[in-house]
Amino acid sequence: MKVPKDCRDAIVALVHQLHLYQGTTKALMSLSPSQAINDDIEFYVSISAYFINVLVAFCEEVVVDAPHACSKWWSTRLDYHFTMAFSNNSLTEEQQSIALESMELSWNDFIKKKRCLLVKQHKSCISVSSFLSDTSASG
Repeated sequence: MKVPKDCRDAIVALVHQLHLYQGTTKALMSLSPSQAINDDIEFYVSISAYFINVLVAFCEEVVVDAPHACSKWWSTRLDYHFTMAFSNNSLTEEQQSIALESMELSWNDFIKKKRCLLVKQHKSCISVSSFLSDTSASG
């Protein structure tokens, strides 16, 4: 599968984040078990699963849209993910619901390709280097 040009930096950043969370999970699993460690492992596994779900949804979207994609095609799934990431890392359904309400957006707005202003403003920042500082500080 060929990743559309405008999506490459976003995919690289997303995969980088996934690898950071997976690495943290592996490191935690090597520690002596405790409830706190188990809670942290559960957290990092769940965030890793979220990133994997975004990547799978992106792949499915590219396969379906590829015949119709133009050079400026942008993924609805990536748009949604990065909108949530730029909205205080809203990765849970509850956080996403609050973020969408505060931006007066819905999932249908993303489907209709009504790009979120946050992603438009930050699209040039969606790169590995912009997430290095964010993810290394958080875990």
